[in-house]
Amino acid sequence: MINFIGAHMRINPIYAILHPVKTIDSALKEPDFDKAFFLVLMPTVLYGIFQIVSGLRLDIFELAKYGASHYLAWIFMASIIYFFAFLAKGKVIKGKFLPILSAISIIWLLVSILMFATFVTFYSSPKVLGFVVAMRNAQATPNEIGKVYNMLNSGDEGGLKSFTKAHEIKANLSAYMLTESEASTFYTALAISMIIVAVLLAYCLFLYPFLTLKKITGLGTAASFILYIITGIMLVPCMLVFVLHA
Repeated sequence: MINFIGAHMRINPIYAILHPVKTIDSALKEPDFDKAFFLVLMPTVLYGIFQIVSGLRLDIFELAKYGASHYLAWIFMASIIYFFAFLAKGKVIKGKFLPILSAISIIWLLVSILMFATFVTFYSSPKVLGFVVAMRNAQATPNEIGKVYNMLNSGDEGGLKSFTKAHEIKANLSAYMLTESEASTFYTALAISMIIVAVLLAYCLFLYPFLTLKKITGLGTAASFILYIITGIMLVPCMLVFVLHA
């Protein structure tokens, strides 16, 4: 039987990465709704903090929508796992919704690490950070940001002046052109960050949902994998759109 009274769910980020099986076991055996709720809130808190620290305009309504999308995704994902686990094992699963909520909340701890790694990468280059902030404050689209970045790389100052004039951007974008050494430092940090992000994405999109299904149902690896494939049709798009905002 699962203990609903204990409050020793592990939320150590390093432990969650190095020992995912034990972390899932801890969450399922001793679920803690308060801790799980806080973990899901963490990316929203980080998002708000980094916006303020970076000098971006903080839109409370946008921040609220951002946080709400995470909580909706959390409930939806737990419901999908519960539903298919119930189909696979029947009444044995009854009453295990809270443990499932606790287990998959660890995904948001990993998302927070992913966000932190991404922001550290941008902070490693003040010019890149300044460029991103200027573009965000100008409400530029991803396509426009890409065009400006190409202008910066090619040294097209004329194109930059035309763009800033057309979009009423007061910042001098030419000041964000990287020197060769600055570019080397930034791209090294970016490469390391991409490796970290790739590993964390694998944990978020596959490992933790799969382990939660495996542990909660008690099925073998092959059967759990098939069950994950079925649920993943809904879980993965939900993660990408509402949690990772891809």
